[in-house]
Amino acid sequence: MEIKKDILDNLQIEYNYLLCEFQSDIEKANKDSKVILRLLDEIRLFWNKYINLIEFELDNFTSEKNCMLFSGASYLDVKESEHYYFTLFGDYHVISDPLLKLETFFRNTNYTNEEVFDVFKRAYYDTLKVTQEYHNTIHVLPIEDISYKYEPNRLELFDTFYWRFVSTVLDSDIKNDSDFSKEYKCLSDVENNIDKFILSNLIFTDPSDANLPLEERCEIYKNSYPHFQSLSNIEAFKVASYSRIAQTLDIILTSVSIGFIPYIRDDITFRYFLLLKDTFINDDKVKKLIENTVLFHIVYKTLPTEWLIKYNFKEFIQTIKPYNTIQVINQRLDKSNISILNSRVEPMKEIIHEEIAKILKVKSG
Repeated sequence: MEIKKDILDNLQIEYNYLLCEFQSDIEKANKDSKVILRLLDEIRLFWNKYINLIEFELDNFTSEKNCMLFSGASYLDVKESEHYYFTLFGDYHVISDPLLKLETFFRNTNYTNEEVFDVFKRAYYDTLKVTQEYHNTIHVLPIEDISYKYEPNRLELFDTFYWRFVSTVLDSDIKNDSDFSKEYKCLSDVENNIDKFILSNLIFTDPSDANLPLEERCEIYKNSYPHFQSLSNIEAFKVASYSRIAQTLDIILTSVSIGFIPYIRDDITFRYFLLLKDTFINDDKVKKLIENTVLFHIVYKTLPTEWLIKYNFKEFIQTIKPYNTIQVINQRLDKSNISILNSRVEPMKEIIHEEIAKILKVKSG
C-alpha cells in the first residue's frame, strides 16, 4: 500500500520557506544567539500551528508500515551521503527537527560557545537541504514535541530508571544521588563493583575510551564540555552516564509511543542501546523494534558506501522501492536460524551484504 503523505510533503516545502527567510541572518550570525532565538521562536510557532494535523497524518499509516526515526544524533548530514543509509530500509523516514534539539543551548542567557554555534549552523544547512531537495523522501517533523505531549512526566521516569540501572550494575540498593554518594566516594569504588562488560560500555565521548580507567574517561568528558570542568570526576561520571542513559531511554520510549523504528548510527548511543535492550525485550513488538535497530546499525557500520552512491539519490530510491528490505533480510536470517540479538556479527553481515547486493545489483565480497 502506497503511503499517502501529500500533506506532510507540502509541510516540508512550507517549512523550507521559513528556513530560507533566515538564511542570510544565519550566515552572518557569529555568536549572536538573538538571531538563532528568533528563528527558533518562528519554528516553534510553525510546528505548534500544525502539530495536531501531523499527528493525525502519522496515525493514518504508522501502524501498517515500517517507519524509521533518525535517532541519537543532531542532524542527518546529507553532504556525507548519510541519507542513502537512512532510506535503505523502511517505508517512511523522519528526522525529529534538528534545530529544536539544540534549542536548550540557546535559551541560556548570553550563551557563546563557538562549537555549539557551529553545530547549529551545520544542522541548519543540513535541514535546509533535506527540506528542499529530499522532502518527498525524508520528513523533518517535531517528533519530540508529539511524543512528550502524552508523557509530561518523562523526566521523572528518566531519573527513576537511571538509579534502577545504577543499582543493578553495581548490585546495590541505590534509589537516589544521596544513596550513591554515601556508598561510593570515588570512581575506583565504582570500577571495583561493576561488571567488566558494563564497564567497557560506559563510555562518554569516544569508543576508544573503553580501555581507559573511569577517572580518565571523566577527565576527557569534562575537557569536552567546559561547563562541567568544575565538577569532581565522580560528579562528572553521574552527569555523563545519566545523560547517555536518558538519551537512549528517550529514543526507545519515543519510538514505541509513535510507532517508529529507531535508526541509530552513533557508536556510543548504540552501545547504551544494547546495554538497556534486555529491559524491554519481553514485549514482542518492542523486541522486533530492537532487532531491526541492531540490523540497521550493522548495515551502517559494514556496508560499503560505494554500493549506494553508484546511483544518484533519485535512482537509488527507485531501485530499492520494489523491495521490503527489512523483510527480505529477516526472512533470510530466520531460514539460517540466526537470531539478531544472540548471534555473532560476521554471519549476519554476510547474509545482509548478499541480499543488499542483489537489490543494488553489485558484487558482494
